[in-house]
Amino acid sequence: MLWLLILIIGRFLDAWVAIIDKLILKHTVFKPASYAFFTGIFSIFTVGFIIPISWFIKSFGVFDIPDLPLMFFDFFTGIILFFAIFSLFSAFHKSEASRVATLIGSLTPIFTLGLSFFIFSEKLPGNYIWAFAFLIFGNFIIASGGKSFRIGGALPYALLSAFLWALFFVLIKKILGTQSFTTTLFWMELGLIIGALLFLLKPMARKEIFKSGAAIPTQKSHIALFLLNKVLARVSSLLILFAVSLGNVTMVNALEGVKYVFVFLIAILFSMIFPKILKEELSFSIIMQKTLAIILIGIGIFMLIP
Repeated sequence: MLWLLILIIGRFLDAWVAIIDKLILKHTVFKPASYAFFTGIFSIFTVGFIIPISWFIKSFGVFDIPDLPLMFFDFFTGIILFFAIFSLFSAFHKSEASRVATLIGSLTPIFTLGLSFFIFSEKLPGNYIWAFAFLIFGNFIIASGGKSFRIGGALPYALLSAFLWALFFVLIKKILGTQSFTTTLFWMELGLIIGALLFLLKPMARKEIFKSGAAIPTQKSHIALFLLNKVLARVSSLLILFAVSLGNVTMVNALEGVKYVFVFLIAILFSMIFPKILKEELSFSIIMQKTLAIILIGIGIFMLIP
């Protein structure tokens, strides 16, 4: 169950990304196209480091140049990832981020299950079905925080984002069955950069991207926080993708709730130690709700262990 351990570490780092995102968004003018563009362009650093990293982590496999059809498939998967990110930020821009994240986080594993079956005729193993049910139910409870899914004009973007995230994970799992993790990550990240550059062809998006650093903080402390966030995001995504290469892609997405568990615990810690930086609402009903969700997610994880 190495994939499960790697995934939990990845979700822990992803929780810190979510916490830092909350802090960053308090100090920036949020623009979907510009934020998505810079997120995609930041993949240049991943491309630059992935091959040297693979020299030290042998389980990542040897870097190779795939044939053209597979290379284009890698690029296409990276472009899908970029538009999943853009539609996510667009949904955030049109509604409350926590409501949007709840809907996307709940729908992505369901879309993943459906796409895995319809595209590749893959089904969940019998012992995973109940674990999937417990995890999805736990995800919904811990992520919702008692809030509804009424997100108005953000709904089309949220549905599109959940679908594209699911499609990305299903495609990347299939690619990882034909080439090494290093090779897949390298060419897929180039596809992500291509997706970002394609945005420059759209005049309105180009204007938004280059409009006085709309997506990047200006103070030095905020810039440092922004860069730390992007580094953590890349490391967490790398670990999650590596877990996908080792485990079941549907269950990897179903374990999204683990991130919310860590977010809740980190937020409580911040509320006690640094309440001026981040304050978590902790009513009795919220604590009971989160506790129930943690128990359900814990049962789901336990059922995955042989």
